[in-house]
Amino acid sequence: FEWTEPEESETRKLLSEKHGEEGDEQVRKSANEDGATAPMPDDDDMDMAAEEGAEEGAEAAPAAAARGKGWSEDGPVIGLSDFTQLYSAVAQEEEQDEGCAAQVTEAKEKLGAADDKLNQMQDARKAAEEHRDTVAKQLEEAVASMEQRKESRAQAEEELKERRSDLTQARRSESTAQQRLEKATKARTGAQEKFARDQQSLLTANEAMESAVKAATETTAAAQSSEEAFCKAVSDVEGIFAGFGPGGHAINTG
Repeated sequence: FEWTEPEESETRKLLSEKHGEEGDEQVRKSANEDGATAPMPDDDDMDMAAEEGAEEGAEAAPAAAARGKGWSEDGPVIGLSDFTQLYSAVAQEEEQDEGCAAQVTEAKEKLGAADDKLNQMQDARKAAEEHRDTVAKQLEEAVASMEQRKESRAQAEEELKERRSDLTQARRSESTAQQRLEKATKARTGAQEKFARDQQSLLTANEAMESAVKAATETTAAAQSSEEAFCKAVSDVEGIFAGFGPGGHAINTG
């Protein structure tokens, strides 16, 4: 901006050229309603201000005494009117600019589409979070199931270890029993062989005994025949000797 007098104000000048001075009048009216200009206070007001100043302290006394003046007397309201006129003019331009309606509508449609897309994204995010929670829950259940399976596997391995130990012990017992069986089989075989030998010996002894009995029987029969023959011979000899008398002389019996 070029230099202008402060009272003129380059900003105010530009706003006045574009929008006129009507805004200032409205600003003045609003300012007067807010106490920009006010009548001088009477004696009662001054006394009340003095009492309030005494209660609030020395620093509050000037402000209380000055309440009878309007606040616009402390300084110009040019800056206030400038900003008021600026924003009121901008508001009027927005209301009068019909060309922006289509853009506003389009922006609203885009905003609605963006809201819909945002809602869809939120729904998708919610679904993804629910899926994540479901997967996390399934993962926790899988981990818990895996832990249970690990415990079951450890128990099964421990039981398998015990069964293997029992199997090893059983195999050792089986080996010992097999050895004992082999020994018993050998002993049985030896006993059977000995029994066969004893049977053969018994058979041989029986045959020998039968032969001996037969021989004894035959010998007894032969001895009996010999005895009978001997007795007969003795009897015959006795008969012969009976025919001789003493001295060897034959006795005439007939």
